Amino acid sequence: MFELLVKGVNETLVAQRVVPALITLSSDPEISVRISTIPAFGTIMETVTQKELLERVKMQLASFLEDPQYQDQHSLHMEIIRTLGRVGPNTEPRFRDEFVLPHLHKLALSNNMQTSESKRLDIATQLFEAYSALSCCFISEELMVNHFMPGLKCLRADMESLSPEHEVILSSMIKECEQKVENRSVQEPQGSMSIAASLVGEDAKTKFLSKMGQLTTSGAMLANVFQRKKMGVSEVSIQPFFEKTFALLHPPRFWRLQQTEHAVHENATKSGRRAGGGLNKFQVAYQKI
Repeated sequence: MFELLVKGVNETLVAQRVVPALITLSSDPEISVRISTIPAFGTIMETVTQKELLERVKMQLASFLEDPQYQDQHSLHMEIIRTLGRVGPNTEPRFRDEFVLPHLHKLALSNNMQTSESKRLDIATQLFEAYSALSCCFISEELMVNHFMPGLKCLRADMESLSPEHEVILSSMIKECEQKVENRSVQEPQGSMSIAASLVGEDAKTKFLSKMGQLTTSGAMLANVFQRKKMGVSEVSIQPFFEKTFALLHPPRFWRLQQTEHAVHENATKSGRRAGGGLNKFQVAYQKI
């Protein structure tokens, strides 16, 4: 009933009426009444966004898990795990990271010491469903190493003797998690290098463009810079900079022009100009830009 009520009213009413009522019921003398509040608290974690309200719910769920009086309450633990598995993929990442994953790990670890085989299997089966649901979420490397994989390994230890078919699936999940962690540790430095290389490239390009901006504002004017008679500037001294700039901005055209350099100079000679005089291949290209 409370689960439906939470979904049907606004957050203000949930904070003012529903949560206080649930907290009161969570202290009821009957353990079955307390357990019945857990799914409703979970629904609040899924649907509410108010930080203070979420913290109140988190504290109440934590009391169910950490209070010594509930240590041997099998039904309560079953409901807690079922609820965490349901809300984990849908709740705020912070709640999942700080509450759901660490507590599932603790429950899986404590279940290894359960002496009752039937209770141990019940908890292990519920944990398997919860971990399966959470496996589709983004989990940081730190949480993967500290909580998710250790919890899976505890669960696998139970399933080895209780349910071999589940043990095979868990082994596959653990292997996949280990590969993800390994891949992340390998890819992150490469990614950093790639970003750094990109920044260096952009910096070089910016410097070239800045230098070009000091010389001219158009392709035609830039070509004129290299006409020695008009500008009085040595083409030999400035051409390397010009070629590097052109190669940076237009790589395909740069290489094609390099391949035709000999033909350009031959044509210039035939037309009565000295090779190297007049407009060179890059000047002609920039006049067309």
